[in-house]
Amino acid sequence: MQAFRRGRGDDGAAAVEFALLFPIFMILAMGVINGGLAFSRQINVTQAAREASRYGATYDIVTAGGLTTWLTALDTAVTESAGNAANPIGGYNYRCVGLVVRDSAGNVSSQSGYKENGGAAVTGQGCPSTTPPNLGPGSKLVQVALSRDVQFFVIFINPKLQLDATSNTPYEGRLP
Repeated sequence: MQAFRRGRGDDGAAAVEFALLFPIFMILAMGVINGGLAFSRQINVTQAAREASRYGATYDIVTAGGLTTWLTALDTAVTESAGNAANPIGGYNYRCVGLVVRDSAGNVSSQSGYKENGGAAVTGQGCPSTTPPNLGPGSKLVQVALSRDVQFFVIFINPKLQLDATSNTPYEGRLP
């Protein structure tokens, strides 16, 4: 009879403990899921920039028909690789593709050019959003820059992250 009385006061204790700890576990679980999604999106943006940069490094400007056509083809490759801007997994908010050609003094030459967000080609410089590495006089470099804004949805916290990726690859083709 004494053992029965000792256990009588524990009714519902597990339910109370569960009710207290459940919100904490849910916040942790949602944070882990959203962190994984952000990591997946960062990988997507980074891989898209790398793939497009490698494509541009091997695609000959002369064969393409000039710098403007080459930039358009490279911009299309970025869009196809990253997905469109409305894609919930991939996509981007900003994109820039460019070619940076350095003259014999190591300055950016007039043969350089870039294209932002599918707009018109601009000559005489590389992507304005990034600073290309200086590989020395006479170097040619393909630039690809992507950016994506990601909004988290965790119970009480909704931070916004900007995922950026840039890729610079030495250009292997001929210049006009």
